Amino acid sequence: MTIMNWNDIEHFQPHEFDARGLPGSGEDSFSIELAGKLDRFHEALSEHTGDAVAIIIHANGGYAVKGHSKNSKHYTGCAADLHAIHRKSRSPVSVIDQFLVAEKLECFGGIGLYPQWRHPGLHLDIGRKGRRWVSADGQYLGLHEETLKRCML
Repeated sequence: MTIMNWNDIEHFQPHEFDARGLPGSGEDSFSIELAGKLDRFHEALSEHTGDAVAIIIHANGGYAVKGHSKNSKHYTGCAADLHAIHRKSRSPVSVIDQFLVAEKLECFGGIGLYPQWRHPGLHLDIGRKGRRWVSADGQYLGLHEETLKRCML
């Protein structure tokens, strides 16, 4: 199915991607392509956990006009910062499960792992393929086994 407009998106509403202080900017400026991929992520994560999940887009975590790194995909509406919870219990979905499902889908260019957020989650974008990183103690580190051990254990 080709995603053409917001009516095709099942699990998200445009306002969830609004830039802080700019109501309606999500519908006008957030990538419908990424919204479709986030829909797929939502469904795959529910299937992976065997439980209905909710994906929460962080404030200023969709389209943004400030508050991110200089060349952030948020400024072009091509990135989302999020975390997932189990719908019934409201307990968090493991950030590792979130990462594994996003990686398995093979549709995101960049996947950033943020285990130290108040609600551990991911940055997902549709930029250049193969970019993987973890945020640890204010640094961005290339994602590989040694980095994971340092941040997660």
